[in-house]
Amino acid sequence: MNKYVVKLLKLGIIAWVFLIFACSSNKLSMPISENDTEIRREGEIVWVDLVTNDGQASKEFFSKLLGWTYKDHGAYVMALSGAKPVSGIIEDKELMEGAKNSYWIVSASVKDVDAVSKKIEAKGGKILSASMKVSGRGKTAVVQDAQGAVFSILHSASGDPKASNAKNGQWMWAELWTKDVKAAVSFYGDVLNVTARPNDDDDNYFILKSKKYDFAGIAEIPVKGESPIWIPVLKVADPEVIAKKIVALGGSIMINPMVISGKKVALVATPHGAPFLIQQWN
Repeated sequence: MNKYVVKLLKLGIIAWVFLIFACSSNKLSMPISENDTEIRREGEIVWVDLVTNDGQASKEFFSKLLGWTYKDHGAYVMALSGAKPVSGIIEDKELMEGAKNSYWIVSASVKDVDAVSKKIEAKGGKILSASMKVSGRGKTAVVQDAQGAVFSILHSASGDPKASNAKNGQWMWAELWTKDVKAAVSFYGDVLNVTARPNDDDDNYFILKSKKYDFAGIAEIPVKGESPIWIPVLKVADPEVIAKKIVALGGSIMINPMVISGKKVALVATPHGAPFLIQQWN
């Protein structure tokens, strides 16, 4: 296993994330589902967007790696695993020209974006972009928690994607890596109205739960001095096989495959630097 040499997101992400909201003025559609669902999964992480300076290369990478297909909406692309929408890909060439960095933005479903924004500020977080309506997506805002991790809050115009057991090649989880785990548990419990419990195998790893589902984990950052970050977790059959394929496609391994709680997991990155976890799961 290599040393924990992990380059996490810095505050530079704030500039790039505003591209998402520029879509509102351009009347660009940014859906998270293909049809109206009328489902509400309040408090849960329900969507993941990739902000990248090379949309075509990102599409080719995930197509070759996982077999994802795509539906284009101009500068916004919906990625599908089989028939299931799994991610948005947003291209921003101007702001990221020459940079080998792409970033994931996770979105949490909320009932009232403005009310949750006020809670976030009251708990020491920041509003990076005031709430606004985005075509096909609904009302949304980009925010920062009290320790600096960036995420989005969303009230979807069409309802949230249906919860289902992830198949290989689909997002199964999200993890918050933070400096103070218990403070983060308190923050997200309050602002998203969810509960948390310690993991059976690690008292410093907490699992967030909505009214129905476990949906995310909170853990201490594995590298001291790095910034808090939300990391999406992809379900795969064999992290070692997928990690080698990622390298062959121009990506990188940031933490070599290891066994945690009886399951193999690895931290990897796209060719343009977006970090994500790959993990076995039954």
